[in-house]
Amino acid sequence: MNQKSFIAQVAHLETGKSYSVASIGLFDPGKSAARILTGLQGGNLFAYLFRRFGYPDLGWDSHKDLVNYLLTIPMADVFLYVCPYMGTATSSVQLMFGYGIEQSIADPLYRMHPLEVEKHPIYKQAMQAMEVAIRDLLRPVYVRDVPINCYGCVPDEECDKLPKAVEPYHAAGYCVPSEFYQDTDRWEQFCDALEMLGNGDFGKGMDCVIRDLLH
Repeated sequence: MNQKSFIAQVAHLETGKSYSVASIGLFDPGKSAARILTGLQGGNLFAYLFRRFGYPDLGWDSHKDLVNYLLTIPMADVFLYVCPYMGTATSSVQLMFGYGIEQSIADPLYRMHPLEVEKHPIYKQAMQAMEVAIRDLLRPVYVRDVPINCYGCVPDEECDKLPKAVEPYHAAGYCVPSEFYQDTDRWEQFCDALEMLGNGDFGKGMDCVIRDLLH
């Protein structure tokens, strides 16, 4: 897999497919991340994820987690789960990474004996692809004229050694009106209403509101 040609994106799960997300199970990308991103700190990782990918569209445990992101890897319907860990630095890198997978890809692996799973081509392909995505978090993004990656500020002389920088999240600087989150029950109802308007497609529901009220 070509590390230079792959650029991670926020994952968009397809309607009608069943996905599962876990920190460890069939795969353990946290072990790979601990080897590739030694000494990674949760605060720097969060700042980078927010600047590069924007507000996450994956829910998270408001008590245990700071925030969760689900990112693409160079394999369809398998994803890298990233959760900046804000506890102690000891062994924390492994706790910040997991995976998402579509059920039809996972099912053959679930049916296998655990000792055979790591020999399966799907397992090998997925682990290699997740490592490519983990390394992509070293790719810089700019805050004004300052390059940052998952470790924080990147010295200018180091930028040429890293993958080419990407543009900041396209909606950087656009606020989310505070009224959206004043009442979380109302927010959930609002999202449900948009989905209904779009026959299960949130974006199409937004288009319906815009078309009917603004045109």
